[in-house]
Amino acid sequence: MLIRGEGAVCFEHSALLEHVFKELGFEAGVVGGQIWRSKEIGFVPPGVRAYHASVLVRFPDGSSYQCDAGHPLRSLEPVEVVEGREQWQADGRGFRVSRESDEPGAWTLEQFIQGEWARQHRSWPEFRPLSNFNGAVDIITTPGHPFRGGWVLSICRPDGAHVSVATGGWAGSEVPPGHAKHVVRKQEGEGQGGKGDGPGGRAPVVHTERVIPIDSEELRALAAGELRTTCQVPGSG
Repeated sequence: MLIRGEGAVCFEHSALLEHVFKELGFEAGVVGGQIWRSKEIGFVPPGVRAYHASVLVRFPDGSSYQCDAGHPLRSLEPVEVVEGREQWQADGRGFRVSRESDEPGAWTLEQFIQGEWARQHRSWPEFRPLSNFNGAVDIITTPGHPFRGGWVLSICRPDGAHVSVATGGWAGSEVPPGHAKHVVRKQEGEGQGGKGDGPGGRAPVVHTERVIPIDSEELRALAAGELRTTCQVPGSG
């Protein structure tokens, strides 16, 4: 990731982030989780308890923060694991934590999307070795698995914007084959209009998206420039 500019999945992102935190002297570890497909559908895939990895950082005062570098809709800033408190970030998105009644110790991270709170994923607080995710890796790398039905590149810019380019299932059914969806989402200044995702008084959030041919110089330039990857974009010739 650092030397060759290649992408990675959540397990690899989390392993690198955990190492950085520990080198800086923090108490940190990788925790396991599960992605919610929607509010109506439960966790997938069946048979594997933890198939999403993120990093939990603990402090002497008892507080802890979740840092998720591997989810496409990850938060820009660490989210404190404290139940019910809305935590609004630089790009206008809101997050909050709720506890799982059927899973002692587990919490769900919710994100405010299109006017309502939606469950993103849930996690358990125990630190896990990366070998604990071997079963999940075997499943998501199986040919034909939905996880392999496309790709996504994303980055959080220094100005707080969240930028992504995605294809296949990661982009949505409205994107035609052979094309990718480019999305930029950024909160404007300190506005007073309350027109963004947050409650009244929040600055408006500007959400722009467009469709780009995969096999195009425009997409290759975007990947190598703003998205900072040197690997060849799949399907781009």
